[in-house]
Amino acid sequence: ISLGIALLFLGLNSGFAQKDFEGKISFTIEYIKMPDEMKAMEAMLPKGMTTYVKGDKSRMEQDAGMGGQTIVLNDNSSKETVVLMNMLGQKMAIIPSEEEKKQAEADMAKVDIKLVDETKEVAGYTCKKAVMTSLDMESPMVIFYTEDIPNGSADMAQVPGMPLEYTTEQQGMKMRIAATSISKEKVGNSMFEVPLDYEKLTGEELQKKFQGLGN
Repeated sequence: ISLGIALLFLGLNSGFAQKDFEGKISFTIEYIKMPDEMKAMEAMLPKGMTTYVKGDKSRMEQDAGMGGQTIVLNDNSSKETVVLMNMLGQKMAIIPSEEEKKQAEADMAKVDIKLVDETKEVAGYTCKKAVMTSLDMESPMVIFYTEDIPNGSADMAQVPGMPLEYTTEQQGMKMRIAATSISKEKVGNSMFEVPLDYEKLTGEELQKKFQGLGN
């Protein structure tokens, strides 16, 4: 749940011109460090994610444990980000309100991106380095991105290319997400549509819904 909300509220879109790309990117997730209280749950944590890109649109899929799934739909042309959550039998589409969009803009104003003169090959692509910092971040995020693929990332939209590897640390957990394979293939338009059987909620309505379930 927290992953989806974080992606949604940071979901501003990239304005960088990119080369056309249509295809699939597979990522692995490595847990470098985690709090002792979470080690018992390590087997349930997601080990990978998949991103589909078609021009200005992207779709990120990640298993959420216990058969659940989180999907982030991002559209740079319409500047819209939607988080689809399928958890415990409930299907929800989180669409930000105008107030939440303004808050996301304020959050992104705190983010600083420093481009570094360093390269690294990731999944066959030569990537450049960026370091992202913010007053709300515990430590800098190190990112390696390629300018050959449009940036479909909702939470790293200020990076001038698709992040293919990045390391982040929050609340005592350090993770490295890295692309393992990239394939150019056709991606259907339906991949970027909100399914009809998903309940549409704002971020605030989602939080109230789960607070109600906890009472």
